[in-house]
Amino acid sequence: MVAIVNHDDLPEIPWRESYRVWDITGSTVGISSNLSYGRVAPGAGAPLHHHDFDELIVVLAGVLETQVGDQTHRVGANHTIVIPPQVPHKFFCVGPTDAQLLTFFPTARPFESTTYIEGEPPAAHKKVT
Repeated sequence: MVAIVNHDDLPEIPWRESYRVWDITGSTVGISSNLSYGRVAPGAGAPLHHHDFDELIVVLAGVLETQVGDQTHRVGANHTIVIPPQVPHKFFCVGPTDAQLLTFFPTARPFESTTYIEGEPPAAHKKVT
């Protein structure tokens, strides 16, 4: 079976203030990996956390300041941030315009095995008690 995903039909996933996310693939379409598109406004981003799986972040536009392990870099368009499992990382948009990202995980539900060292999980992944 071949699935074609029309990005215009994707629902926005509740995420963080000034950080918008749309899942392109994942458990909702019955495959074993996750690909999402994100728009991060200047000053917004993700707090320090780590996953049990690799994470790849492709920067399509804009500039991120990222920390992966003990290294900090400014990363612009046409670059990919490669994050191994269990490595703490965070990022925020530092450019004058939104950063646009594609984020890939080799699992359909990556946030079920994410640990936040700083801050809270995104709105869509907060546990209800």
